Amino acid sequence: MKLTEVVMSALKDLENLDELYLDRILITDVLRHLHELTHLSLSKARFNNASLSTIRKSTFADRKVKFLDVGYTLLTDKEIRELRELTFIT
Repeated sequence: MKLTEVVMSALKDLENLDELYLDRILITDVLRHLHELTHLSLSKARFNNASLSTIRKSTFADRKVKFLDVGYTLLTDKEIRELRELTFIT
Protein backbone atom coordinates (compact mmCIF):
# COMPACT_ATOMS: atom_id res chain seq x y z
CA MET A 1 0.00 0.00 0.00
CA LYS A 2 1.18 3.51 -0.67
CA LEU A 3 -0.14 6.55 1.11
CA THR A 4 -0.54 9.52 -1.13
CA GLU A 5 1.80 12.44 -0.68
CA VAL A 6 -1.20 14.51 0.44
CA VAL A 7 -1.91 12.13 3.32
CA MET A 8 1.74 11.78 4.24
CA SER A 9 2.24 15.54 4.22
CA ALA A 10 -0.83 15.92 6.47
CA LEU A 11 0.99 13.84 9.08
CA LYS A 12 3.50 16.63 9.58
CA ASP A 13 0.77 18.71 11.22
CA LEU A 14 0.25 16.06 13.90
CA GLU A 15 3.19 17.25 15.96
CA ASN A 16 1.91 15.69 19.20
CA LEU A 17 1.43 12.22 17.73
CA ASP A 18 3.22 9.73 19.97
CA GLU A 19 2.55 6.35 18.29
CA LEU A 20 2.53 5.64 14.59
CA TYR A 21 2.06 2.34 12.79
CA LEU A 22 3.04 2.51 9.13
CA ASP A 23 3.34 -1.22 8.52
CA ARG A 24 3.44 -2.25 4.84
CA ILE A 25 3.60 1.35 3.68
CA LEU A 26 6.05 3.20 1.45
CA ILE A 27 7.68 5.67 3.83
CA THR A 28 8.70 9.15 2.75
CA ASP A 29 10.64 11.82 4.63
CA VAL A 30 7.51 13.04 6.48
CA LEU A 31 8.89 11.39 9.64
CA ARG A 32 11.18 14.35 10.24
CA HIS A 33 8.18 16.46 11.32
CA LEU A 34 6.93 14.06 14.00
CA HIS A 35 8.87 15.17 17.06
CA GLU A 36 6.76 13.51 19.76
CA LEU A 37 6.86 9.91 18.53
CA THR A 38 7.66 7.32 21.18
CA HIS A 39 6.63 4.22 19.19
CA LEU A 40 7.25 3.81 15.48
CA SER A 41 6.32 0.61 13.67
CA LEU A 42 7.58 0.23 10.13
CA SER A 43 7.18 -3.54 9.82
CA LYS A 44 7.16 -4.68 6.19
CA ALA A 45 7.46 -1.05 5.13
CA ARG A 46 9.48 0.26 2.21
CA PHE A 47 11.75 3.24 2.72
CA ASN A 48 13.09 5.93 0.52
CA ASN A 49 16.60 7.11 1.32
CA ALA A 50 15.41 10.29 3.02
CA SER A 51 13.18 8.51 5.55
CA LEU A 52 15.84 6.01 6.60
CA SER A 53 18.39 8.80 6.75
CA THR A 54 16.05 10.77 9.04
CA ILE A 55 15.92 7.86 11.46
CA ARG A 56 19.69 7.38 11.46
CA LYS A 57 20.85 10.98 11.65
CA SER A 58 21.54 12.80 14.86
CA THR A 59 18.64 15.18 14.16
CA PHE A 60 16.39 12.25 15.03
CA ALA A 61 18.45 11.17 18.03
CA ASP A 62 17.08 13.87 20.32
CA ARG A 63 13.55 12.61 19.82
CA LYS A 64 11.61 10.49 22.27
CA VAL A 65 11.43 7.30 20.19
CA LYS A 66 11.97 4.30 22.44
CA PHE A 67 10.49 1.58 20.21
CA LEU A 68 11.27 1.06 16.54
CA ASP A 69 9.97 -1.98 14.64
CA VAL A 70 11.54 -2.63 11.24
CA GLY A 71 10.78 -6.36 11.16
CA TYR A 72 10.37 -7.98 7.74
CA THR A 73 11.73 -4.82 6.13
CA LEU A 74 14.20 -4.94 3.27
CA LEU A 75 17.25 -3.32 4.81
CA THR A 76 20.85 -3.92 3.91
CA ASP A 77 23.27 -5.29 6.50
CA LYS A 78 24.89 -1.85 6.64
CA GLU A 79 21.55 -0.14 7.34
CA ILE A 80 20.78 -2.63 10.10
CA ARG A 81 24.17 -2.01 11.71
CA GLU A 82 23.56 1.75 11.58
CA LEU A 83 20.13 1.39 13.19
CA ARG A 84 21.61 -0.79 15.95
CA GLU A 85 23.94 2.07 16.84
CA LEU A 86 21.01 4.30 17.80
CA THR A 87 21.38 4.34 21.57
CA PHE A 88 18.14 6.21 22.24
CA ILE A 89 16.03 3.19 21.19
CA THR A 90 15.50 0.58 23.89
